[in-house]
Amino acid sequence: LIISGPPQTGKTPAIVAIAAELINNRGFSVIDGSFPPAPPDRDFICVLNGLDNTSNPVTVLINSATDEPFFIDRLADFYLRHPSVNMIFTSSRQEGDPMRTYLFNKLQINHPQNTVVEIPRGRMITGVTRVAAIPWYQATMQANIFRNLRWPPFNL
Repeated sequence: LIISGPPQTGKTPAIVAIAAELINNRGFSVIDGSFPPAPPDRDFICVLNGLDNTSNPVTVLINSATDEPFFIDRLADFYLRHPSVNMIFTSSRQEGDPMRTYLFNKLQINHPQNTVVEIPRGRMITGVTRVAAIPWYQATMQANIFRNLRWPPFNL
C-alpha cells in the first residue's frame, strides 16, 4: 500500500494512523524498528507481526518517509532483513517525482498496477472553508484507508 502525494498532504499522519490501528486495536506487535515515532510527527520505520482477519500470521513493514535516498535505502534494507514480510505500507511522492522513481526501482516494483494499491493525497485549497475542510478530508481519507485494509489483498 502506498500513500502518495506532494509534500505536506498528510502522508505521514496516514501512515502513523495505520501503524497505531494495527498495534493498538488489532493486536500487532513491533518486532523491529520503533513505534510510536518521537515526537509524533517524525518519520519512522517498523516491522509488525500479527494475524489477518482470517487468523493467518502476517508480517507488515511500515515506513513513513521516502523523500530522500537515505529513507528509501533504509526501507529496502529492512525488507531484505525480514524475508517474511507479506506487505509494505509506505509513503511516496507523486508521479514524476525522482524519489518515486528511486523508490520503485529500489523495491523492484516493475508492474505497480499488478502489485500496488495506491491512495493518492492532494492539497485542500478552499478559501474560507479550508479550516473545516482539512479535518474532514483527513478523516474521510483515513476511513477509506481502513476500509480498504479489511479486504483482499490485505485482510487486516
